[in-house]
Amino acid sequence: MQKIGQAPCSFISSPFSADAERARTQGLASIGNLIQSLPAASPKTVTLAVALLDRFLLTETCRHFRAGLEASTPFSQMGLQAATGNRYRLHSPALRQAIPLACFVLACKHVETWSPVLAHVADLDSAFAAHCPCSSKDVHDAELHVIFTLDWNIDPLAAIDVAQKLLYMALVTGTPLQRAELRQCNGKELNLNLLVAALCKDLCRKPPGEIATACVLDACQRTGTSTAFVPSFLQPNSPEVLSTQRAISARRPHASPLLLTWLSRHSKGGNDDHCYLQK
Repeated sequence: MQKIGQAPCSFISSPFSADAERARTQGLASIGNLIQSLPAASPKTVTLAVALLDRFLLTETCRHFRAGLEASTPFSQMGLQAATGNRYRLHSPALRQAIPLACFVLACKHVETWSPVLAHVADLDSAFAAHCPCSSKDVHDAELHVIFTLDWNIDPLAAIDVAQKLLYMALVTGTPLQRAELRQCNGKELNLNLLVAALCKDLCRKPPGEIATACVLDACQRTGTSTAFVPSFLQPNSPEVLSTQRAISARRPHASPLLLTWLSRHSKGGNDDHCYLQK
């Protein structure tokens, strides 16, 4: 069983190829466009969609190495040269364009009580990426390809799962209204931290426990909430956690107004930099 502080070992040591990094940047742009058009998606949905995209890209890269293929093999050829047992291959530009859309749809199906219509998702993305339009069939085929590649496991332990449960343990004082407002502020700060970590390729593959602890520590410091509730087994004072906290804090000023507005709507209701981090 995977421990809270660990990430899948194969993903820790496997780097994104240069081509996979480009695919990730394009994929984040597509997911960001969907979020703008479908703002009801929750922070959990967004972080899961990005995690699925990362796992897919890394799994495809690892498969190439296991098959003895060149590390420089373009992402556009992944699936054509990979394991012969995979019947859902990335044989067209439209299908490759649909991979991040499929990750978003799968995340919605897993987290939300609603799911976007595939034709609507395809139309939204085609208007955003007119150079490579895709159809509802492409999105459907991409869903099959993603879940096949990930061995039908689309619910890995995520930092947001650990962090939200951890933050619930925080001791807040004051009147009921003051406590509610403080929890709301903590939640908004936490979700911003989690999204910054998920979107950054240098942070997204750190152990979930480390990311969660760093995000909670930073959120509580910003709202003046005591962090004494953080259990010692998460090592809140370790160099790794503190380094991750500093990295997240350093990227926060680059968050775009779009992301902040979206998080504000969610905090009132209750989350690569390419999409939401200004250059």
